[in-house]
Amino acid sequence: AVVSTQSTGDWIVIMAGDDTRKLGNVNATMRRIDQVCLLLAPILSGAFVSALSASWAAALIAGWNVVSLFFEYTLLSSVYSRVPGLAKKKEDTAVGETGPPSSPS
Repeated sequence: AVVSTQSTGDWIVIMAGDDTRKLGNVNATMRRIDQVCLLLAPILSGAFVSALSASWAAALIAGWNVVSLFFEYTLLSSVYSRVPGLAKKKEDTAVGETGPPSSPS
């Protein structure tokens, strides 16, 4: 199964366990990676379109995404299989919900 980015955010908390320092470091690193990607993606896309035709640039980016998909899936699968805590299902309760709603008086 393909895992969404939101799920991998939950994985960090599970892998860090009770180590808040590790959790903070990993969150900071993930945030840096995200910010760099958000900065570089439009720059590189514009460079590809300027250097190549729009069609070739689109084909290059599409090909890169397909290749990246296989690497991402392989790495996510590897992490999932090495960390047993990730196989546990989350409870289906909303944030702040403590139980069934009380009946009105």
